[in-house]
Amino acid sequence: MPPETPWSPTSTPTSTKMAENVEVPLGEAMHRKEYQFEIVLSSGKTLCRESKTGESKLDMKDLQEQTQSIMKILLGDIHSVDIQFIFSKDKTYSNIGLWAHRSILSRHKSFADLIEKTIKSRGGNGTEPGFLTIHIDNFTLATFCCLLRYLYTGEIGHSIDSSQFAFSTLDPAAVVVRDASSGCVKDNVKWSPLEPTSSWQLKDVRWTELLFLSDHFGITSLRNQCKDNVIESIDDRNVIEILFEVGCSFEGVKAAGLDYVADNKESLFKDGNDPFEEYRCRKECYTLMVEVMKRMSGN
Repeated sequence: MPPETPWSPTSTPTSTKMAENVEVPLGEAMHRKEYQFEIVLSSGKTLCRESKTGESKLDMKDLQEQTQSIMKILLGDIHSVDIQFIFSKDKTYSNIGLWAHRSILSRHKSFADLIEKTIKSRGGNGTEPGFLTIHIDNFTLATFCCLLRYLYTGEIGHSIDSSQFAFSTLDPAAVVVRDASSGCVKDNVKWSPLEPTSSWQLKDVRWTELLFLSDHFGITSLRNQCKDNVIESIDDRNVIEILFEVGCSFEGVKAAGLDYVADNKESLFKDGNDPFEEYRCRKECYTLMVEVMKRMSGN
C-alpha cells in the first residue's frame, strides 16, 4: 500500500463531496423568535438573526420591563409575602408592618444572615412555613420602603406611594381568628392601613438616609449611587452638616466636603462667620478644622 500523502494547503483533493442541503422545520430551529444554531457559516459580513417569517427579534429592553413589572406586583402582593418588618422607634408608624419575601431578600447576604439569626432565636431551623417578623430599630419605615423598591425593581424613588407596598397593622379592637385546620389563634391583620387619602403620609426620603441604610445592609450598588448624590448635593448651606453627620462615616463624602470648604472659604467665612461654631461641642470638630486648614494652605 503506498504511503499516505500528508495534506498541505497546495494539495489537490482526489475527490470532493458537496454538503447536502438539509431542511429543518422552522419551529425546531427557532427559540424566542431567534434562530438557534451552534455554528453558522455565512458569506456576509453581518448575520441577521431574525426569522424569514418577519417575526422580530426579542427586545431585551421589553424583557427587562416585563420583569420589572412583575417585581412591582410582587412588592405589593399581600397574598405571597412571608416576612414582616416592624419599626418600633419610628413613632408615627410603630404599629405598621412592612411585608416582603424571604426568597427575594435572601439573595443578599446581609438579609440572609438576619433572617437566619431571627429564625434561630425562635428555635427554628428555617424550614418551617409561616410568617417571620423582624424589628428594625435604627431606620424609618419610609427609608426601608426605598430600599425594598430598589431590591425588587432596581429603581430609586424618594417619594413613597403606599399603594405599591404591602403594609399591615394589628387592630387591637378586632376579634382574634382561630385557624380551623391547625387550631392556632391568629391576630386579625388589617392590610393596607396607609390609604392615599390618609393624613399620615410617609415623608420623602433623603439621599443621606438611604446612604446609611444601604451601607448597613451592604447593598453596594445603591450605596455608591447615594454617596455620589450626597457629594453632588453639597453647597454652602449644607456642607458643614454633611461633614459632621455623613462625612464622619464615609471617607469619600468627608473628602469632598473638606475640599468644598477649602475651595469656598471666601463665602463660608465671610465677615468673620464661623461655619463650625454650631458643632464645636462635637469631638470631631477640631480634627475637621485642622483638615480644612491644611487644604487651605495647600498641604
